[in-house]
Amino acid sequence: MPRMVSSGYPIPLGYESTAHRVLGIPELLQTIFGFGSRASNVSNALVCRSWREPALDHVWHEVDDIYYLLQLLAPLHQEGSAFYVRRPI
Repeated sequence: MPRMVSSGYPIPLGYESTAHRVLGIPELLQTIFGFGSRASNVSNALVCRSWREPALDHVWHEVDDIYYLLQLLAPLHQEGSAFYVRRPI
């Protein structure tokens, strides 16, 4: 069964909505994501493949806590005020 638009008419094969085409423009996404928070851009990165890179660019544009960056390199564990890397035995 073909997909239907809200007016009840079927969507022709190969047709993309205007919103879908506009939100596929990387420069526009960069501008939109620039207004979001880190948390909202993490969510935006999970929406679809075309949104992933522009959203993650804003997530990692400024790292205000070195812990986030080091967590990518090796899983850190905290004991009191010290951080250490736990390695398998």
